[in-house]
Amino acid sequence: MKSSESIKNLAESLVKAQRKIKNLYPSSKGYGYDYVPLEKIIDMLKEVLPEFGLSYVQLPYGGSSGQTVGLTTRIIHESGEWIEETAEFPITDMKGVNATQKAGAAITYFRRYALSSAFGITGDKDVDANDKAFPPVPSPELVEQTTILEGFINDGKLQGEFLKKAKSYINAGNLDGIKRTIDWCRSQSA
Repeated sequence: MKSSESIKNLAESLVKAQRKIKNLYPSSKGYGYDYVPLEKIIDMLKEVLPEFGLSYVQLPYGGSSGQTVGLTTRIIHESGEWIEETAEFPITDMKGVNATQKAGAAITYFRRYALSSAFGITGDKDVDANDKAFPPVPSPELVEQTTILEGFINDGKLQGEFLKKAKSYINAGNLDGIKRTIDWCRSQSA
């Protein structure tokens, strides 16, 4: 966490504001979970924070790789004092959605959770990043081996049942199956 040199006034105001900040209850459905929409959190904070001289900004940025985006959330006091935290998070695969929409969905998701965390709001059922909604980020080895196998598929080296099996290994993220299939393809080329 980063902060201004002093946060005395900010801390005093946050203590007072948190007496009025309410927990919100899930009113929207996601992929296997319920959640509080970002706009409800923002609406509640807009009612409470100004009374205590508080505000916030959230600034997204491009992540360190093409697979992540970042967000800085800064809480500001009217005295000029501030605290902020920055997080970088994965862009998950969403079928039928372009890269910009995926990044936007990730930013919205993390804006909601950053504000909830910063202001002590509990409003969602804890699903520990439900696997259906947020699949794990594949290892670099899995990405590399998948790319190699997809090359064999695109070259027409796999047909029929072998092709179906290779695609099922890719879809399941089965690294051992992918490696065995690559080995088989290479042995056929030798």
